[in-house]
Amino acid sequence: MPKGFKTETELAKQVIRLLTEQKWTIYQEVRVKAFGGIADIVAVRGKLVHVVECKLSMGLKVMAQAQEWLGRASMVSVATPEVSRSWRDRQCLASVLSALGLGHIEGRPWAEEAVMRHWPGLNRTAKTGTITEMLQPEHQTFAEAGGKAGHWSVRRSTWRNLVGAVQTNPGATWKELLPLVGHHYAHTSSARAHLTACIKAGLVKGIELKKDGRVWRLFPKEREDDTKGEGEAAGADKQDQRPR
Repeated sequence: MPKGFKTETELAKQVIRLLTEQKWTIYQEVRVKAFGGIADIVAVRGKLVHVVECKLSMGLKVMAQAQEWLGRASMVSVATPEVSRSWRDRQCLASVLSALGLGHIEGRPWAEEAVMRHWPGLNRTAKTGTITEMLQPEHQTFAEAGGKAGHWSVRRSTWRNLVGAVQTNPGATWKELLPLVGHHYAHTSSARAHLTACIKAGLVKGIELKKDGRVWRLFPKEREDDTKGEGEAAGADKQDQRPR
C-alpha cells in the first residue's frame, strides 16, 4: 500500500478526477485579480462555482485559506489526504466544517479517486463573477493544481493576444496592434514600453521587433528557442502571487 501523497499535485489529481466524473469543468491555479488569491481548483458546472483548496494535512491553515473564498464561490471545500480518525474526531471536524460552511474531500493514495466526506454549504447569492471573469481556457492545462509552475495570468493572456495579432498583421506598428490586443495595462504608453521590454528579453515567444526609421514593427519569428526566458517568465508570474 502506498505510504501517502508526496505532493499536493498528486492529491489534486484525485480531486480533479472525482469532480470531472461529476461533470464539473476544471480550472487550475486560478488567480483572482480583485481578490489577490490563487485557487488550487475552480470547478464550474452551469452557474455553480466550486473552489477547492488542497493541502497535505488538515488544519487551521487550509480552512482559513478556503474560508477566504466564501462569498465569492457557490461552494468551497478543502481537500486533504485520508487519515485514521476516531468517530469522535470525525464528528468534531464535521461540526467545525459545517459551522464554516466548508466541504471536505479526502484523497486516498491506494485508490483511483478521492471521496467527498462532507458536503459544502451552497451560497446561491455568491458573487461568482469575480472568479468566472478570470477563467481562461489555458487554466485547464497550463499548470497543475498544487504545483510550483506558476499560473496563467493576465500578462500571459496579453502576450498570447499580441502573438496572434502579429501573426495576422506581420509588420504592423504598436499603434496598429495595440487596439487589437485587448491588453491589461492602464495606458497605451505603458503597454508599448513594457511589451517592448518583454519581447527584447525573450519572454514573448514567436515574435520579434524590427526598427523602421523611428518606429518599431513586429513580425512573426520563424525560429524560437523555447527555453529562453522561461525562468524570467516564471519569476514575473510569481510577482503576482500572494503567499500560499
